[in-house]
Amino acid sequence: MTLKVDLLDIGVFLLLFQDGKNVLIEAGPANADQKNLALKLNELSVNRIDYLILTHGHTDHVGGAKWVKEHYGATVIAHPDATNFLVDPYYELNNYWENYLRFFEPQIHVKFKEDYWKIRGRESCKVDKTVREGDVLNIGSLRLKIIETPGHIDGSISIQEENTKILFVGDAIQGLGPCSSIVHALPLYFDVNDYLRTLDRLTKVNVCLLYTSDAAD
Repeated sequence: MTLKVDLLDIGVFLLLFQDGKNVLIEAGPANADQKNLALKLNELSVNRIDYLILTHGHTDHVGGAKWVKEHYGATVIAHPDATNFLVDPYYELNNYWENYLRFFEPQIHVKFKEDYWKIRGRESCKVDKTVREGDVLNIGSLRLKIIETPGHIDGSISIQEENTKILFVGDAIQGLGPCSSIVHALPLYFDVNDYLRTLDRLTKVNVCLLYTSDAAD
């Protein structure tokens, strides 16, 4: 089953695996989770998330992580290179977006920062467990294999449920092209060569159902 939270023109899909334990992939943005996610989980009679797995550290994917952890008791799992994004709320803004925002007019810079904090929140979130290439999380009958898929950003991972052959790639595959149609000045992948290598690699994964995070409505 899927849960969906909308952010701008980018659909952030939250995938919920249920097999005795509840596994949520992605936390979504902070400004959407407390409304949309809580309502959807309530509809599904879910009052606990055992594991929260994050595909990467961008704010639209981890902004709600602290809230999910506190309200649903989730163990937070991410790649080691994504931990700084969660532990330091300013990390993404200072180390990535500032490099691009300096080229724009001041009012655009100010508006971006205002919108950033709406979806990010300002609280640090602890990562309880880190995972790397080839790690497998055995949860009930679920076998969640970790595949490192860089290019979009450092610390990106995809999660393959080996029994059902479901693959969740987060933003590793960008159907929108190099830039979003709304945030048209900011890149949707930071390393083109890594991105192309990731695309090539994912074509070789045995998959029956693939979920991306950027599917537009």
